[in-house]
Parts: sequence; structure tokens; C-alpha cells
Amino acid sequence: MKSWVKVTIMSVLGLASIFVAQTVFAASNPIGQAYSELGSSGVYRPTPVKANTTTSFDIFLKPNNLQEFFQQAMDVNTPDNLQFKNYLTPSDIQSKYGQPSTVTNSWKSYLKKNHLRTLVYDNGIQLTVTGKVKYIDKTFHVNMNTATYHSNPLQFGSKKPNIPSKLANTVWTVLGMTDHNRNYVMPNSNMPLVKKGNDYSFSGFTNRFVNQYDVQPLYDQGMTGKGQTIGIIAFGNIKKSNAYHFWKHENASTDMHRLTTKVIPGDMYKGNLVSLDEGETTMDVEYAGSVAPQANVRIYWVRSPYPTVMNMINAYATALNENKASSLSTSWGLFGSSYLNLLVRHKVLSSKYLDVLNFVLAQSAIQGVSSFVASGDTGALNFDVKGIAGNHLLMDRSINGNLPFDANPWITSTGGTTLPFDGNLPTKGNEKSLGKVTISSERSWGTDYI
Repeated sequence: MKSWVKVTIMSVLGLASIFVAQTVFAASNPIGQAYSELGSSGVYRPTPVKANTTTSFDIFLKPNNLQEFFQQAMDVNTPDNLQFKNYLTPSDIQSKYGQPSTVTNSWKSYLKKNHLRTLVYDNGIQLTVTGKVKYIDKTFHVNMNTATYHSNPLQFGSKKPNIPSKLANTVWTVLGMTDHNRNYVMPNSNMPLVKKGNDYSFSGFTNRFVNQYDVQPLYDQGMTGKGQTIGIIAFGNIKKSNAYHFWKHENASTDMHRLTTKVIPGDMYKGNLVSLDEGETTMDVEYAGSVAPQANVRIYWVRSPYPTVMNMINAYATALNENKASSLSTSWGLFGSSYLNLLVRHKVLSSKYLDVLNFVLAQSAIQGVSSFVASGDTGALNFDVKGIAGNHLLMDRSINGNLPFDANPWITSTGGTTLPFDGNLPTKGNEKSLGKVTISSERSWGTDYI
């Protein structure tokens, strides 16, 4: 979710990440360009894979007692409930709700015989499989560049793979096998409202958040994040020196051990666009570590510039499997339900994607991990994809659409405010001003002040 209001707040951990966003304007005549591009967006298509390309996909095994699992996630977070704060570890989840180690080990052994490596998550539900395309194609009787979903959860081509039934019967669904299909389209901008040009930002340091939301009493009680780890899920990396420079300026801890990065297993979507110095990740990390000045910050970095369902789920699953972060925050997100359902209709996204997402986010709740997500980029009228026309996606705005993260009961959607500011909005190169803007009090998200 590329944010473009002046100052956006994301609260994490009570003290957690504040997101000071950049305002994006077109190079010239931004208002005219914005309205001319409301109806469509260009298309990104995945890079084709070759026989010796190494890629990944996920196998999700059937959980046991799923209704009980969701109920327990609710109970451990409900005051006055006997289970309140009786959080589970990933291994506890496997013993109560996952497949036993005999099943996961059998899968690992079978895939190894087919030259594929398997990461088994401790919850006994998820397997991330990695290997060369030629071995994946042979094992599953498929061409990954044309793979589609069928009613059989392990079938992606014209033939079913010859996988032992004792293993096949344990499968819930598979994600990522079809992510290289050319029909797995994605808008070429996460913010179709305006064409990207220069980025302009206004000053906004930690004290603005502290003063606006009365954080000082928490500091006075010693609540500075000490002993906690804030997890930042990101689709771009940062230059760590930038974060430490900012933290020094904000009088936050500059302990060189407080910022770490974990690379997430997954596939690559438009790898040539991966950023090693991403502005949004930098701001997320800087403000998470300054609002909570003594907390550790751990980046869960997906080395892909655009979130696919598999990559997003893997980021959460990896963080939960580590069980280090007490809160997780992301300002990225997936497009709305109509877009994802379009992918389902094109058979390049599993129809069970939402079930898996619900399970993983409920796992965060059952482990006592607070999860937060940015509330969106375009206000109440969500942008969404309604169809495909050649190399363009047909866009629309609707109050009836929903974003799968924002609408999820196991996550807190935050942000969507603009703090008071007074300033001129410039055009390219600061050649002239578009006009003075005065926001006298905190207001709802939106750039209609343009």
C-alpha cells in the first residue's frame, strides 16, 4: 500500500510504527493526469521461468479441528476468559491442530527424492518447497509457465501427478505454483490514482506523534519498547545506516544489534524491480524504532517488489515460526477482493487463499502477536480491478469493495489520518507552487486538499 498523504500514522505495540508518508505528484498537471487515469492501469506480468530457474511454492496441509483453532485464538485474547493470555507456540499448534511429524517428514522425504528442498514450519501445516523448475514440472506433471488450478489441489496441468495417496490426502491447498503464469497480472502501480512523478514529503518527527496521541505518560512508566521486538513486513530492503542516522537524531537507541533482517522464502515477481533502498520500508523502520526507542526492529524482507498472496503469507508465517516479534506491522497489502477473485476465475490463484490467510493471521492471535496493517491508500472508495483489456487492467472505485487484510478479524487496520500541517505543494523541481494547503486539525485520509 503505497501511502501518499502527508503524515500517516500506524500504531504498533501501543508505541509501534509511525509511518510518515510521501506525497506523490505527477510531473505536470497532476490533477488532470489523476482523473484521466482513474479507469485503467498498466499490467505487470510475471517473468517466465526456465528449466534451471530455482523457484518456490507452498503446500498447505489440512488443519485439524479448525473451528476449535479459531475459537482458541479468540479465547486467549478475551479478558475474563479462562484461556486469556494462555498463548501457544508453533509447536503447540502442531500438536493440537497440525499434521504430525510423520506426515511432514514423509512429504520432505518424498520431495527430496525428486530433487526438491522442503522447509517445514513448526505448526505442522505449511511446507515451502524450493527447487529447479524442471524438477517441479516433472514431479507435478506441469509446465509452471502455464500452470492453473484444478479441483484436485495437487493438479496444475492436464494430468494428475503420481503422488502417493497417503500424502495427497493430507493437502489443503497449494499457493505459488501458478505465480509464473502470464495470467497472474498485477497493476503496474500500487497507487493508480496518480501517475508517479517526483516525491515530496513534509517534516514530521517522533515528537509530533508523541504529542498528538499523548504517548508521554507511557514513557513516564518506562514503556519504551525495551525487551520487545517489532516485526516489519516489507517488500523492499533498506540501508541500515539511514535508520541509525534517524534514530540518533530522534534520541532513540543506536545499538547496532537492534536492527536485523530475515529474508523470506518465496518466488520472484519482476525481480528487476527489487529495491535495496526502499523509501517505505525505511520510514516504517525509522518510526517504529523511534516511537518505541528501545525496542528491537526485525525486517521480514520479501525479495520481490510486489506482494503475491504466497509471498505475503510466507512473510507472516516466517515471523510466526520464529516467534520473536511481539507485534507485526506492514504498510504493504494485496489488492481488493474483486481483483483476487478475478485471479481465482483465471485459475491462477487458489480459491482457498482466504482460508489460508485467515488461518495464518489467527495463528498470530493464538501466539499473542499483535498484527497491524495500513488502512489503505485511497480512502473509503477503494480502488480495485474489475477486468483485463489487453495490457490494461480496468479499474473502479467502490465503497462495497474490501481489502483482505483490512477486513480480517485477526488484524488491526490503522492509519488513514493526516496530521495538521501548513505548506505549499510544489511541482517538479520546485519550479512553482500548486498552492498553499492548511490542515488545521487531524483529518481523515485523502488528498482532496489538492
